[in-house]
Amino acid sequence: MPSAPNILSLKVRVLQAGGWTLGGYFLAQVIRLGSNLIMTRLLVPEIFGLMAIVYVLMTGLVLFSDIGLSQIIIQSRRGEDPDFLNTAWVVQIVRGALIWLAALGLSAVLPYLARIQSLPIGGVYTDPLLPSVIAIFMSVALIGSFESTKISVARRKLTVVRNVQIEVITQVIALIVMISWAVLDRSIWPLVGGSIVGAVVKTVLSHVLLPGPRNRWTWDKSAFKEIIGFGKWIFPTSILGFMFMNGDRLLLGGMVSAKLLGIYSVAFVIVSSLQGVISQLMGIVAFPALSEVARENSAQLQAVFYKFRLLVDAVMLSMAGGLFTFGSALIRLLYDNRYVDAGPILEILALGMIAARYQLVNHCYNALGKPNINTLVYVVQVVSFYLLVPAAYHLYQFNGAIWAIALSPFLSLPVIFYYQKENQLFNLRKELLYLPFFGVGAIAGILLSILVK
Repeated sequence: MPSAPNILSLKVRVLQAGGWTLGGYFLAQVIRLGSNLIMTRLLVPEIFGLMAIVYVLMTGLVLFSDIGLSQIIIQSRRGEDPDFLNTAWVVQIVRGALIWLAALGLSAVLPYLARIQSLPIGGVYTDPLLPSVIAIFMSVALIGSFESTKISVARRKLTVVRNVQIEVITQVIALIVMISWAVLDRSIWPLVGGSIVGAVVKTVLSHVLLPGPRNRWTWDKSAFKEIIGFGKWIFPTSILGFMFMNGDRLLLGGMVSAKLLGIYSVAFVIVSSLQGVISQLMGIVAFPALSEVARENSAQLQAVFYKFRLLVDAVMLSMAGGLFTFGSALIRLLYDNRYVDAGPILEILALGMIAARYQLVNHCYNALGKPNINTLVYVVQVVSFYLLVPAAYHLYQFNGAIWAIALSPFLSLPVIFYYQKENQLFNLRKELLYLPFFGVGAIAGILLSILVK
């Protein structure tokens, strides 16, 4: 049983980490939104449609090789052992090199697939510029693989101040590069170049600004065995998670034009940015705290879990309601007439945020050393998504696909609730307690829509 000072220490560290994470993420999203507003005025929608596919492909390669290096550093009892950390760093570099080589292979295969008409004609995948963009942009993964493990150690300790500073500095420098370049060249290359510069800056700062011993080329067999033992479940979960969370752009990339996908990506960026606030808190604050509770006093895990859910539910439901009624007005306010069709898309996608709040329980399973449960849940989500979205597009075209994207996450809720109950993480009263926040957000959205008219 942990002592009162330890509990107090955890609370203080959670509050401090949460404050810095929220502040840093808010600032980062202001920068991201500012960048989006500026770049959409400098570049045409087709470029954003093309980059949406590039980002998805990179995310896919990263997650298809994910073995949970950051999670195991946070969760493991050896998470601060230099030999363990250096072994994880070596694995990280090898993984980054393999991702880059896979990207080069993909960029070489795409033109051939286009020539033999194995790709949807008129879709983004047949764009002649896509292979070269993939080959160059994917160097971001290789550069990022050299990031210091001190980033994960700081998350483990809930001392994330410098992590936040690194993220903000990286975004500011990348934005300056993008805008300066785009003023001179209205092509896709400013977006690519800015991302590469950002990766270099973040990697260098992770070694220079964070305290702790430097990473060295070390190999510890027992550490590698533990990493693989944990990662064997993170790996399939990451693949399934990628297919579920990025399936919208993967499928739409073969169904619609680059222009329409670019308009969709504007709505997606807004929803993902807002969801990212909570995702950051879940990953950077909640997961280390839940892991510490699971290691030291697992009987208190449900209580701590629902304390985090209070914040998650209140924020996510309010934002979902607000965007559902304010989405079109927000797009008209922020973007020019070329992107006005993103408004109704944004309102529909907002409904998916209601189900997204259940992602917090995934971190509980990882904290308990049960990542296999997340794999099973994602199987249900992926199967539901890839059956529903194409069927909806076939029957109702683009609008039907958007509704299917937003509503498909709800199909997995029975499975989510089942595993919560199995692991003593379910309380029906608390699950229902904050649902009215959706109505509060919806009313606020209606009022805002009236004010901006």
